[in-house]
Amino acid sequence: MTSTCILTDSTAQFPIPAFEGRKLVNIVGLHFIDPQTNQSIGNGLRAHDLSASVNGESVTRLAHPHVSEFEAQYLQLGKIYQEIVVITHTADLGETY
Repeated sequence: MTSTCILTDSTAQFPIPAFEGRKLVNIVGLHFIDPQTNQSIGNGLRAHDLSASVNGESVTRLAHPHVSEFEAQYLQLGKIYQEIVVITHTADLGETY
């Protein structure tokens, strides 16, 4: 059993995406909601995956991962790793903390 892994959300940025140890990083994806239908348009999308608004209006709404998504990851990763280090952004930036 490997001793430690990292759990973060999809706001994490990796300057070098293929770094050594990348397999130990697990990501819970943010959700983007279409404001017209209130339906999810993608789980785990990143901001650069979305098209820019042509009229300056917000085309999507960000929804943070639900607690149950983190719980599911904890259960799954807990079977493989002895320790899980969770790194999220500050409470000042969103609800994922």
